[in-house]
Amino acid sequence: MKYSYICSLETEFMEAFYRTHNYLVEHTNAPVRRDLMDEIDWNDRLIGIKGTRGVGKTTFLLQYAKEKFGTDRSCLFVNMNNFYFSQYSLVDFAGEFVKRGGKVLLIDQVFKLPDWSHDLRTCYERYPQLKIVFTGSSVMRLKDENPELNGIVKSYNLRGFSFREFLNLQTGNHFSAYTLDEILHNHEHIVKTILPHINPLNYFQDYIHHGFYPLLSAISFDFPLKFPLISLLYLAGYFLCPFPLICLISSVQDIPYSPPAPASQPFSPHRSSGFRNTLSALQAAPHQKWPVSLPPGFRRWHRR
Repeated sequence: MKYSYICSLETEFMEAFYRTHNYLVEHTNAPVRRDLMDEIDWNDRLIGIKGTRGVGKTTFLLQYAKEKFGTDRSCLFVNMNNFYFSQYSLVDFAGEFVKRGGKVLLIDQVFKLPDWSHDLRTCYERYPQLKIVFTGSSVMRLKDENPELNGIVKSYNLRGFSFREFLNLQTGNHFSAYTLDEILHNHEHIVKTILPHINPLNYFQDYIHHGFYPLLSAISFDFPLKFPLISLLYLAGYFLCPFPLICLISSVQDIPYSPPAPASQPFSPHRSSGFRNTLSALQAAPHQKWPVSLPPGFRRWHRR
């Protein structure tokens, strides 16, 4: 009786992860295909993708899943912010995934786990039929700096948009990358393939201002509610990562917020973006039907 209950619970958890994966993959629409997608050797069994916050690591994983697998259940995207992993280990989860025919496990924000490098090593050794692709902070210790992963992990860096990628996003073009040698010897021909379509200088100031980070590049800076939108994205990133962000974005106009501070004042996420006022509004009306449910511990975190 107890065994059957545990099996039923595991099935319920796994189905929830599959539903989240399917939703995120179906709603992933990356207008710019990152060059790193073609630089990675996807035959490796343990692949680490490092990068600063906001450069698009999560979207990169989902884009890979969408291109290569669609909604095939042999591939699964999971985020280590999920409360499930506060009770269960990554190794056990990977074993359950393999038992169900899983072949490719995409792990976002693996550094959220206290013993992430040990867990990855154990998964690598225990499940030889499983490929793991994980993302983490740009300061994560991999390869030579991490003895547990040394020799088994292939590490790559995902950077923000190049100017060319920003141009492709803004104009809908598909300009290719050129090597330095190609630019030196064929610059006249290259210019003739670009200038008839756009003038790159018209976009350069926007790129310097906000073009490096894909999230900011996708936001119209004439949109008056950009500050509560970003505040809610931060809130979702800390508490609700597996929950589809579309629910937050579609209801962003329902959340009160204060206008940003004057540009002369230094930037502060608690002042200029109205972040703390947004959290106060959520906390002050616990019975109101907000688009999301506040997780346990929210009030303790808010009082810090």
